[in-house]
Amino acid sequence: MNKKYALIINIAMLVVGLIGILIYFAINKKPAVVVQAPPVVEQQVKEPEVIKENITVAVAQKDLKKGKLLNAEDFVLKTLNIPEGSNEKDLYAISKNIDSWMTGNDITAGSYIPKESLIEPGSEQYVAMSVRPGNIVYGFSIKQTDSYLFTNAHAGEGLDIYLSYNLMKITNENGDVSTTPTVNTTDEINDRHFKLLMKNKKILFIKSNNLKVGDNPLTNEGYVLVELTPAEVRTLKGLDDAKLYIFPTTENMTQLDFAHSVLVGNEGQWPIDNRDILSIDVRSGGAGDSVTEYRGSVETKKETEEKE
Repeated sequence: MNKKYALIINIAMLVVGLIGILIYFAINKKPAVVVQAPPVVEQQVKEPEVIKENITVAVAQKDLKKGKLLNAEDFVLKTLNIPEGSNEKDLYAISKNIDSWMTGNDITAGSYIPKESLIEPGSEQYVAMSVRPGNIVYGFSIKQTDSYLFTNAHAGEGLDIYLSYNLMKITNENGDVSTTPTVNTTDEINDRHFKLLMKNKKILFIKSNNLKVGDNPLTNEGYVLVELTPAEVRTLKGLDDAKLYIFPTTENMTQLDFAHSVLVGNEGQWPIDNRDILSIDVRSGGAGDSVTEYRGSVETKKETEEKE
């Protein structure tokens, strides 16, 4: 009996102990602390900023054939904004006026004109491609007195070529006075005349020798190359002893516009004559002197009076 009561007592004590433990934890229970992790901030990786630059390109306005001499109607300039260092700059960027330049290749309308397809006036390739078959490259020296040509005439443009001569008066046996164009007389400057020989001859190349005196650009010398026909070259060679002048071409010049518009300095006083004076003859000029004539026919006193 004693063992039975001892077992009951032990069980009761165990139960009471468990209840006590539960009550203890219930009294001392604290809310659980939830530790939240800090929010994750997504870091955006910035791409390096692309540095850009503007370039000027030429866009073909129509199909351009190889050897085409460019003018304002053939192309239009356009500004492109490209990444710095882009190969487009090496391929298409232009920094000069390409009017009167030449195309080295065929170019399709609407496309950019590559720099390598542009041939600069005055270059060896430009001269070789500019001369039409059968024509001749002819050179004129430019003296100090004509050095204004270096700033007023450019490759791709034109030159006008003039002959300077005097009128020699000859009295015939019947009393008529005729005048003969010549370069050998010593008449006053007012008796000097100009004859337009060749109009708008294309300049292939013009170069100064940079031998100017001090900083004066009008004391320079050099030469110019133009394109002439064989007949024009023969004419000039037949006038080797004559005085020739070259001027930047005057477009659309008529006879009424001849009022010395292309002449400079003292030459502005010389009238421009449009008579045929290109047949060459040699006759006696008196006192044993020979005179080279540059006109086959002569003007009589009557014709002179009619003109006056």
